[in-house]
Amino acid sequence: MERKDIPSITLHFGATEGADRELVLVPYDSVLWETQSGAYGSVVHDVKLLMGDAAELSDWDNALLDRRMCRTGQQEVPEDTMEIALENLMECVAHQMSFYPATLLVMPYLVKLLEDKYRQGDFDGQLLLITNIGMIRATEAESNGILDTDSEVVDDYKLSILKLQELTKRFLEQNMDRIRHIEEQYYKEQLLVSVYAILGQDTKLSFVLSMSYGESFYMVCPACENCNEDIEFSDEDELEEVCADIVPAEPVIGKWDGTSLYDTYVWYSNLLALAGADKYVTLLSYYYGTYRCPECGKEGKVIDFVKNYYFDA
Repeated sequence: MERKDIPSITLHFGATEGADRELVLVPYDSVLWETQSGAYGSVVHDVKLLMGDAAELSDWDNALLDRRMCRTGQQEVPEDTMEIALENLMECVAHQMSFYPATLLVMPYLVKLLEDKYRQGDFDGQLLLITNIGMIRATEAESNGILDTDSEVVDDYKLSILKLQELTKRFLEQNMDRIRHIEEQYYKEQLLVSVYAILGQDTKLSFVLSMSYGESFYMVCPACENCNEDIEFSDEDELEEVCADIVPAEPVIGKWDGTSLYDTYVWYSNLLALAGADKYVTLLSYYYGTYRCPECGKEGKVIDFVKNYYFDA
């Protein structure tokens, strides 16, 4: 049944300044692939596979594939080299949501592939790449100053992010109806979390949403360091009961112009609503709701207490 409460908003994002420059890709034979590695070493072979410049899995690729099969219990098709290459890259550059130097080299290639999928009008290809690239971008919160260094590789990475933002905006403008009708909510929600990681201004929030959205509100008080790890929930739980100590923010559905990305709570709430992600609309109202520390009485936004749990405690 079609929902009746979808906000009447037309997306019309402005152009991303600086995104019209040409991407620079680090050559496959560059020594940088050895010196700037992922969690398990060089990722150059998987990049070649992904870009169609290599045809066969390496021994290390097969080892990662076997490990993933053991962990998930799901059989994968070894002939699907490009899909396996993407999964292997995710293991190597987003392992435990850490930021790895290889990400600087990989991101321009991923965005180049996304450009190709956009030109081809390949909805599924764009969906898959944006979802995965967004998870990688969320690791920027753990980059520990790497992105502040002055180097061509960092500059190329930052350009790829601008292009990624531009491509994501166009994908959303052209495909919101298809996104809304994605039947598997898990994949829709993963896409939407990645969209924030790509378009959002707060890298720490991107990291938090990727780590805990839909599962918990772990909080540490920034004043007295009181830790609350008791607020956990599942699809079956009533948020009003589990989050009884949180006063949710007032709803803002219908209060977005479909353009501005300045106010996170406004634009992201409305984007979630447009996509039919009702649970996440409610969750966001709790993230932007108010919490009072039971120990010292400090009051503030839930998201500030949650970010303090992950980054400052």
